[in-house]
Amino acid sequence: MLDLEERNRARKKAMRLLEHMDRTEKGLTDKLRQAEFSPEAVEDAIAYVKSYGNQEPSEDPLGTSVKGCGPSDCLGCLE
Repeated sequence: MLDLEERNRARKKAMRLLEHMDRTEKGLTDKLRQAEFSPEAVEDAIAYVKSYGNQEPSEDPLGTSVKGCGPSDCLGCLE
């Protein structure tokens, strides 16, 4: 079962990573795994970002680009 605290930390980390630059789903997944989040937390964070942000692929022929929102839109949305 996914711990609520870990879920929120993974979501926040994903959003912070996307503030700096657009990333593919694989790139974002890799970064979250490097931060030692559980596979469940990573999966949840990816799903969250996809549901919250702009999902239009930008120069990604496979359609796996994930784009988040800016800091003024998201930093408080997980609290």
